[in-house]
Amino acid sequence: MLMVGGYSGYEDVHQMFVQRANFPAFNLPIVCLPCSFNNNLPGSELLLGHLQQGGDPSPFDRNLATRLVTHCIDRLIGQCSAAQADASFIGVAEGRVQFTGFEPFSRLVDAVHQRPKEQWWLGLREGVEPLAKAEKPNSG
Repeated sequence: MLMVGGYSGYEDVHQMFVQRANFPAFNLPIVCLPCSFNNNLPGSELLLGHLQQGGDPSPFDRNLATRLVTHCIDRLIGQCSAAQADASFIGVAEGRVQFTGFEPFSRLVDAVHQRPKEQWWLGLREGVEPLAKAEKPNSG
């Protein structure tokens, strides 16, 4: 099964993964492919270009999407051929495409804020928050 979507789709696949013992029909190969404007999915350190700003996809966006879909389909074909039933999500980390299994999903995400617990930009918040709260100069 290829799930293309955002955080809710990842949560649903995670529930299917943890319920496999109760529902044998969930024992099938599953790969999640990120498709979200929010950039709130674990497994990737990328910010997509113009898609994040609501514009047309850049050539980089289109190329990356094609590469990720190809990797997902190849993984599903390989799992079906080997009679495996892994559940994973794809992402780009440390400059390479990689799959992460759903075993650590609960540890990787902040369910309250619906985002990964570790994101490169979280360390910037400490310096940006005072700037956001700075009083505007009186122009009068």
